[in-house]
Amino acid sequence: MRDGAQNIFAGLEGWTWCGSCYIRLVWVHEDLRGQGVGSALLQAAEQGARARGCQLMVLESFSFQAPGFYETLGYETWAILEDHPHHHRHHYLRKRLV
Repeated sequence: MRDGAQNIFAGLEGWTWCGSCYIRLVWVHEDLRGQGVGSALLQAAEQGARARGCQLMVLESFSFQAPGFYETLGYETWAILEDHPHHHRHHYLRKRLV
């Protein structure tokens, strides 16, 4: 996403394969966090995934990032890798689209 001056303030990267949409990266400029920008990005990705016939969204987050944010959007943690990285947790999340 870009502002009027063409500065990037948010973005999402992912791909679809075999009926699933894999989100590799979600980023929102820290000044805009908590204002619905990340939610809008994920909703757009989910809409695009549905249009491609996907039934599942898949993403990962570390405990020091935003697993709670994704859970508020309906994603569920289906696995956690403890102490990865050291003293943190690696969350694996999914959301069924159907």
